[in-house]
Amino acid sequence: MKSNLYFKMKNSKYLLVIGLLSIISGMYLIKYPERNFQSSSGFLVGIGIVFTVFSLIMLYMQSKMSDRELKNIKIENIDERNIKIEQAANSFTFKLLIPLFVMIVLILMLLDYFIPAIIVVGLMTVLLLVNGIAHSHYKNKI
Repeated sequence: MKSNLYFKMKNSKYLLVIGLLSIISGMYLIKYPERNFQSSSGFLVGIGIVFTVFSLIMLYMQSKMSDRELKNIKIENIDERNIKIEQAANSFTFKLLIPLFVMIVLILMLLDYFIPAIIVVGLMTVLLLVNGIAHSHYKNKI
């Protein structure tokens, strides 16, 4: 939990910027009702509010922590044991996603939803390509 807290605190400033930009772009799209951007603008404003509130909460939590607590969280994040645990969890999740995507494609095909099934197959292909590229990158790096 604490290592995830460090990651969230580290990226909370970026989330704040993304949230504010999302809110601004959503409010900009509301001005054009003739182009039917209402659902897109609502989505952007909603996501922007979530990101902004989340990042503000994380920044507030970070400001209330002492330097010693922040240092302990950072040390836990760098600890090799915690890194191995996180890598094992990510590996398990990835191995679970592939059969899940296959089941989703089969269900969509049985329901005659061919376009969404093709989109899921495309996502699965991108996921496997990114995995292959990351594997070769880290294999050469290590």
